[in-house]
Amino acid sequence: MKTIIKFMKHFLILLALLILQLAVIPALPDPLNELKIIFIVIVFCSLAYSFPFAIFYVFALTPILDLYSALPFGVITAIFLFVIFLLKEIFEKLFTNKSYYSMIVISGIGLALLKIFALASKSLLYFFTNKDMAQIGRMLAIELDGLALYFVLNLLFVTALFIIFHATSKRFKAVFVDTVRK
Repeated sequence: MKTIIKFMKHFLILLALLILQLAVIPALPDPLNELKIIFIVIVFCSLAYSFPFAIFYVFALTPILDLYSALPFGVITAIFLFVIFLLKEIFEKLFTNKSYYSMIVISGIGLALLKIFALASKSLLYFFTNKDMAQIGRMLAIELDGLALYFVLNLLFVTALFIIFHATSKRFKAVFVDTVRK
């Protein structure tokens, strides 16, 4: 019975994330439609829970995102996997704890990597389909125009997610180890 409840909980979370990312966010006004809720939740899960849990969410969510993308099928999944693996290595090598600051830095690096790899794949697709460098330049100029707002909005969402999670869970609470022997 516990397993069924756990499965249903994750299924409903996945469904809600997909509905938000595919139906609600694209309908929002211009700066708000750049939110990457699924990516942020996956990064958050990799830090708050475990890396395999985040990989499960990548494989559960990104193939559906690939269906609605103009990029060839599998590109978004590959980008998400590559970025999550890079973030895992960066987190393990550079950070010692799971704090708000490490969450913001890791999310910012992840958003930058996601944007870089998405723009590179779009540019390659445009280049191989019509070989028009001017069109690629215009596309890059449009994409990079709202870059600061892209980071601010997504990092504000990370902050809100962290505050909600911090208030309801003990995974990010400070733990003090008593090293004084009595």
